[in-house]
Amino acid sequence: SHISIEQDKQSLEIRRYSRECLNQFQSFGDQFVQGRVLASGYAGSLLSVISTASVIGSQNDQEIHSALSDIKEFLDILHNGRQYDSYKHQHQFPPLTKLIKQFNEQFEEEEGLEEIEAQVISQRYNQNFTDFSKETKSAVLNIFLFLKRLQSPPDSDSDDDDDEDDDD
Repeated sequence: SHISIEQDKQSLEIRRYSRECLNQFQSFGDQFVQGRVLASGYAGSLLSVISTASVIGSQNDQEIHSALSDIKEFLDILHNGRQYDSYKHQHQFPPLTKLIKQFNEQFEEEEGLEEIEAQVISQRYNQNFTDFSKETKSAVLNIFLFLKRLQSPPDSDSDDDDDEDDDD
């Protein structure tokens, strides 16, 4: 109905402003701020923008593209850390492995990979958009693989040593 569409548009606008605020904190904050931004549900809010904008229609492609860009940027910063940039006044910090795990949990709860895949499928006619969606999906998959490597047990030779320590 018309009211439902209007409410969706208003909701999208509120989310956009909220996301812009969180993005500014994320872009310029130190590693503590990165954790606070993530704890506020930043990953979920980005995915919400993607799914809501998808429902409203193609006029919101820019919102979807922006949210995908923010996801990719946030993952890059969490995974690689950030060098100090005096021009942009950005704080330096190392890779934030614990936050990557939290991001992954939020992303899985919100079915983030499925949302991005849906964008790849629905935007096939727009090559630039599809390429960008695929880049974001690739960044997410790389993070999943990175986390899987962190969780994998060491090679079998060191498993014997670990068993002895478990008897404590």
